Amino acid sequence: MSSPRGPDTPPGQWADAIEARFPERAGRVEVYAETASTQDAARRRVSAAPPRAAGLVVTADRQSAGRGRLGRRWECPGSSGLAVSAAYPAGTASADRLAFAASVAVAETLDTWLAPAGTTAQIKWPNDLVVGGRKIAGILVERLAGFAVVGVGVNVSTRGTDLSAPLQDSSTSLTQQGAAADRLAVLLELLPRLDHALTDRPMDDLLDAWRRRSTLRSRSVRFAHHGQTITGQAIDLDPHAGLIVRRDSGELVHLPADSTSVLGDGPA
Repeated sequence: MSSPRGPDTPPGQWADAIEARFPERAGRVEVYAETASTQDAARRRVSAAPPRAAGLVVTADRQSAGRGRLGRRWECPGSSGLAVSAAYPAGTASADRLAFAASVAVAETLDTWLAPAGTTAQIKWPNDLVVGGRKIAGILVERLAGFAVVGVGVNVSTRGTDLSAPLQDSSTSLTQQGAAADRLAVLLELLPRLDHALTDRPMDDLLDAWRRRSTLRSRSVRFAHHGQTITGQAIDLDPHAGLIVRRDSGELVHLPADSTSVLGDGPA
């Protein structure tokens, strides 16, 4: 399913719109015409001035060297994808807790546009959002100087031909799902949901939302963890210690998000 690319608010208007909606972020919103990585730009700002890091938002019209987990590249074609990084006081929260909460916030944001088109976003642990098995968004959480820098990339009006060949058959976008969206509108919907999920949303509520959307729960899956391949059934999520997996031997193990990759379905 596809639809024409919808109108997009010029990025030159984004900072004023964000600060008008979230006045507590005034002076802490940076919008670039182009940057290598919003995540790296946000990390520099946090490192340079930690007292002013809370509420920081960095976004860009084009991102040339976006990063995903484990050093992977995140493609964000010019003027069709949303790339944003925001800083939050991390306290004692683990990367797993932050990543899973952010994934729920992003999924619910996407449903603002997907639900009227007849579909919903699902969460592929640890950091991908998918529709019909195709990736529509990704999350990167990094801790730095007492802060969590949460990076989100969303395919808004991206078409398959905008991406490199290896990604064309595994990715989708709001436009491809029949939901024309303005990148600024997506960002303005996303920020308060991230704020709530990462600060004061009850844990039980977050876990219930994650369980309803998880693509891995109750499935037999192969994982790569510290050089080993682990096969087992994904049972549940521990928000602090990672995915709970029952190995074929019956042993229960916790797989942290920051050191685990999903390889694919396990044996039936």
